[in-house]
Amino acid sequence: MVLRALREQPAPSVNLTDKKVQPAMDLFKKLPSYQKAPPGLEREILRWIPRVFLVGTTLIILPSIITRAWNLDQDPWLVSKLITTIDISTFSLLTALWTTLFTIGLGALSVMIMKDPASVADAYPLPDAQQPRAVHEDDEELAPRYSDSHVPRPVDLKKP
Repeated sequence: MVLRALREQPAPSVNLTDKKVQPAMDLFKKLPSYQKAPPGLEREILRWIPRVFLVGTTLIILPSIITRAWNLDQDPWLVSKLITTIDISTFSLLTALWTTLFTIGLGALSVMIMKDPASVADAYPLPDAQQPRAVHEDDEELAPRYSDSHVPRPVDLKKP
């Protein structure tokens, strides 16, 4: 009964025309004069990464699997030493492969994001955007002690 009552209740509506609520895709506005760059090598790299990951991981793990499956008629400590040596090499090669693929993929993803259309975030209103605030006596007390050549001076916007 509770589920039926919940189903019969209307879903809460969100007014998207209200300025307080914005849809997620409208947060950034594309610049009108921007020309999108064509996809390049970064797309090919991103397409190849899963294949290289699977094939490379399989080829690196294969010697470890073959060594365990092979019936070696030697002393047990020699077999154990061989398996341990191959496992250490396998782990180090897998770590190198995965780290390299992650780094290359992250670089290709960064290039792909940089080639996307330029966007502008919503404006952030500054209280003193039209004219700088007046200089107060407290500012000099709170400012770091530098020589006069390093202290920024307020700009008078009223002068031509």
